[in-house]
Amino acid sequence: MLRKTKLEELEQVMKIIEDGRIFLKEQGINQWQHGEPSRETIINDINEGISYVFEKSGEIVATAMLSSFDEDYERYPTLWTANSSYLAIHRISTASDSRNQGIAREMMEDIYLLAKTQNVQYLRIDTHLNNKIMRKFLSNFGFIEKEIIKLTMKNNLDNKERIAYELKVK
Repeated sequence: MLRKTKLEELEQVMKIIEDGRIFLKEQGINQWQHGEPSRETIINDINEGISYVFEKSGEIVATAMLSSFDEDYERYPTLWTANSSYLAIHRISTASDSRNQGIAREMMEDIYLLAKTQNVQYLRIDTHLNNKIMRKFLSNFGFIEKEIIKLTMKNNLDNKERIAYELKVK
């Protein structure tokens, strides 16, 4: 079940984010390795009502940030199929002990249904070029690979190039 994160769940979310950080490092991916997403970022997401958790059997097993506006995506108006309503998906991570159980697919199905109920026309997401696991997952889910975009990040140590994806909500 997908739902908004409560502030008292911050530690659980940070543990899942840390699991994701370790998983990316194990794959040699220079993403999330320099402090972001930080505790302050997640607190801000929770306070803005854009931090979500996915529960399975009453346990939080995944997290994501869902926003109806993305400043970086807005810098590429010709990249996207249409300049219409979208839900940007960021900071998506699954608890290490819940991997390879279809949790990411279940959460993405719930995100899709949330977008559909809100009459959102597209889901948009980006990932590191070397994140082969996420790229395969997104393609298998039906996302269309677009182009490489450059993110405007505070962190200067991270590679800012990402591959953007889009999925039409029908």
